[in-house]
This record gives sequence, C-alpha cells and structure tokens, in this order.
Amino acid sequence: MLDVETQRRPCKGKWATLLFDLHFSNQNQTHNCHQTFLEYHCCIKNMNQHGKSTHH
Repeated sequence: MLDVETQRRPCKGKWATLLFDLHFSNQNQTHNCHQTFLEYHCCIKNMNQHGKSTHH
C-alpha cells in the first residue's frame, strides 16, 4: 500500500485516451461522458434560473 504523500504526488508523463476502434466501440467513452456532464450542469443551471426545483 502506498503512503499518503506518494498518493498525493501527480503522475509524471503524458496521459492519453485510447483511439476509437469499431471493434471495441465502448472502450473510449471520454467524449460522451464529458458531453453528458456538461449537459447535466447546463440543465441544472437553466432550471434554477427558471425557479424550478432540481431535487425530487
């Protein structure tokens, strides 16, 4: 197990996501995940501006 100080240090080097491959279309969902995240927060912001509740 790593100590706390080792876990807090940022990783060195360049990190990249996988390229799109038709054989494994579910591998790289970074773009879809990011777009859904943005749409969610945009929706919450719009609903709050119109005075509608975002909680059930």
